[in-house]
Amino acid sequence: MNREAQDHVAAPPLPPAAVDEHFFAWNGVGFLLPVSWELSFCDLQRGVTSVAHEDDCDRRLEAEWLVPDSVPAQDKVQQRFQQQARAIAEKATAVLPIAGIDDAWTAHEYHLGDAAAQQPPRGAAAAQQPLRGGAAAQQPPRAGAAAADPQPLRGGGVAAVLVIAYRLPQGPGEPMALFRLHFPAGSREVPAVVMRLLCRSFRWWSAGEAPWQFYDVAFALRRDFRLAATALQAGRKLLQFEWRLRRLYVWHFSLAELMLAKQSVEAFCADFLRQSKLLPVPRWTPMPDGGLTYRRRRLHFFGQFEEIGRCCFKYYAWCHHDPARNQIALWVMHYRCAADLQQLPAAIRPGSGHFAP
Repeated sequence: MNREAQDHVAAPPLPPAAVDEHFFAWNGVGFLLPVSWELSFCDLQRGVTSVAHEDDCDRRLEAEWLVPDSVPAQDKVQQRFQQQARAIAEKATAVLPIAGIDDAWTAHEYHLGDAAAQQPPRGAAAAQQPLRGGAAAQQPPRAGAAAADPQPLRGGGVAAVLVIAYRLPQGPGEPMALFRLHFPAGSREVPAVVMRLLCRSFRWWSAGEAPWQFYDVAFALRRDFRLAATALQAGRKLLQFEWRLRRLYVWHFSLAELMLAKQSVEAFCADFLRQSKLLPVPRWTPMPDGGLTYRRRRLHFFGQFEEIGRCCFKYYAWCHHDPARNQIALWVMHYRCAADLQQLPAAIRPGSGHFAP
């Protein structure tokens, strides 16, 4: 199978999102969420991807997933899940199974009192046991719909609800996932509806190009590139990937009109890269006809040591201004030979626009 065909292997279509929903995609997995839930935490340890989402006030979602070496036994997973959830079930005023979801999923609502419904601290890791390797016939209402029959508290108001769900792989190469969804007292979102939305829209990519969508960032990249580091700051997001000792840096800058008021996108990107300490060897300059080029700092010891260790001595840069998103995208690849650049998306490769040799 040729490389162009591999880019489209097992690529499920993205689910449509309503006005009050948005699609989140990260490290080979994607799903729909309420539009106010945004990424607040991410981690990758020993093959387990962990993310958390928050709204303006509280943590709302904690998720973990991995691709196990073999399909785990369903009865063993259920037994472990029941043991871990026993303490929560004892504190809950009601435990309700969520129906209308795919057979791969198991989900329950835990209706909690005030003491049991406390949220984990913002910015902290999810307080849950990590995963370790070893759609309904009727269309449900949207995730932002108001609850019809909320569970009342004894002292008045609406009870907090914790939803715990897990997904078992149905075949080799499928992810195993664990989700915790928090619905604080007074939340207008229906827990079962949000959970059905997540299950119905759940997608994964084991090969070819997979989407990355979070905040105002959206791009696709081959699964051969493994996420190595992140730096998600206000106005500037960086994802660093690795593939066979090659490195790929993907930056997205917001508020582009402020940065491009007195300079071109190439001049901005060249100035940014000159100040960055991630790539000390190349010194970038904009080309007259667009794009970026570089010359080497020949006496930079640490940069040369990194190049020798990776046996990679070439660099490629691509930059683009997206007026619709008011955003600047900057891709830089540290690579070995020209064939390595064919791993990049077609729109990013040499000959597609801005080019640096």
